[in-house]
Amino acid sequence: MRVPGWGTTATLDELSGIGLAKYFQTLTDILVGKGLVRGSSLRGAPYDFRHTPYAQWLTDMESLVEDT
Repeated sequence: MRVPGWGTTATLDELSGIGLAKYFQTLTDILVGKGLVRGSSLRGAPYDFRHTPYAQWLTDMESLVEDT
């Protein structure tokens, strides 16, 4: 399963993607207010808890952490 916006907070901020359900947006807004920068020091790794992480997700996550 692939999620668009890997590494950004856009797919974490809203569940629906059209503003119907704010999910992590309050948290990311607070962190941005504290000085973090979306896409640079504040990144996101969307994950669907209903699925077991697959090997590529784990590799992508490792790279995301190292790059950040």
